[in-house]
Amino acid sequence: FVGVMGMARAVSGSGERVNFMYLIQVEDEVSARNWVKNLESSTREVLVLVWGKECSHEDDWRTKQIFCYPNSTWNTGRNELLRKARSLQVSVQCTYFVFLDGDVELVEEENFGQNTGNAYDTFQQYLLEWEPAIGFPRLGAERPADKDLAEVDLVYNFDAMINAYHRDAIDFFLPYDTHWERRSWWYSQYCVVVLAAAFFNHHRLQFNALGALNTRSHSYREREAEWPRVLAWLAPALQRPARLLPLPLHRAAGA
Repeated sequence: FVGVMGMARAVSGSGERVNFMYLIQVEDEVSARNWVKNLESSTREVLVLVWGKECSHEDDWRTKQIFCYPNSTWNTGRNELLRKARSLQVSVQCTYFVFLDGDVELVEEENFGQNTGNAYDTFQQYLLEWEPAIGFPRLGAERPADKDLAEVDLVYNFDAMINAYHRDAIDFFLPYDTHWERRSWWYSQYCVVVLAAAFFNHHRLQFNALGALNTRSHSYREREAEWPRVLAWLAPALQRPARLLPLPLHRAAGA
């Protein structure tokens, strides 16, 4: 992906381009308004889905940045966020779509000389500098104690709490697969992980200056963990060139 985003890099310092669209799921409207307020910036747009039963069923009439989708699942909610985002005119200029769970906090945990004092600004800076197909922070509790921490890592199994998808890669991975929802909401991310390893191997980057912390420890209602079953289902599709030809694999040159 290096070189794909030359235009984005050229304008990223101007403060006039919205390079990032944050897509967030929360349980209540108070949390939604807090996210809109806390992420306010000229470099990013924010769209928040409220999935809780107590949602008022009224879109935020002032900002149009908050909407209700009661009782949606993790997968259907993220898919609806992406659909809504693409209906907005501002989405055409976004370089990254950043999916984020509403009970997660992004923090600066290490400093390699790139920190800005705002974890989300730092995350964006790393995305524009390294230009991955998918970029993400490390889990806050996963700092290796027995070795030096690299600034950037290639990671196979990355958590979905905060994932930034480049606009030229997102259609390869999303919408999230809902085939396995009754068994586990985890499986859709496992499909993303496998596809990233297979076709964007050098472009799935973890930025270790940043940590993602789960502040509420919500457990998924559906959480079977029979990973070989999903891999066996996914693998045949990877072997059918006719199904892969429409996908933008040329963007993964060098993978």
